Amino acid sequence: AVQTDLEAYGFSVTTRVEWGPTADVIVKVAETGEHDLIAIGQRGAGRVADLIIGSVSDRVIRRARIPVIVMPATAE
Repeated sequence: AVQTDLEAYGFSVTTRVEWGPTADVIVKVAETGEHDLIAIGQRGAGRVADLIIGSVSDRVIRRARIPVIVMPATAE
């Protein structure tokens, strides 16, 4: 559904499957390709969970060498 929505606005979308620690994989894929931005959603596991295990978006922000946009999750 998201791919269809983005393509309707003229974006080119490529789907790929990777295995590994989520934040590490996101950063690796973004920085080894020809990407100039990472857009990531924020699920909001909660402050306590984030303190204990950390959030993927936080790890991506700290490790990425390209700009990162974090978008809050919306209830639908």
